[in-house]
Amino acid sequence: RTLQGDADPAERGYCAGAAIALDVALVEAARRGETVPREVPARIAHGAAARFPLSGGDLMPPYEGGPELGAELARLEAIWIARDFACDRAELLALSRPPA
Repeated sequence: RTLQGDADPAERGYCAGAAIALDVALVEAARRGETVPREVPARIAHGAAARFPLSGGDLMPPYEGGPELGAELARLEAIWIARDFACDRAELLALSRPPA
């Protein structure tokens, strides 16, 4: 989901793992006739080391499982990624929304 386009290298590392994310960066750079920017490997490693601090159980109750729970976890994970993996469990729980 994040291997194409201008996805941040850290997000690629988180979603695909360090080896795949670095391979993608190398192929993209080669296609452009460039080298991989110096900061890219460190950004990939940063994302690859990140661990999402929530699980479904953290949102139950008020969620009881199912698609609503999955959607809320995905929303919170997107926020966490956008904030460079900096939110901890408490911050993400504070951002959670009750089910509709």
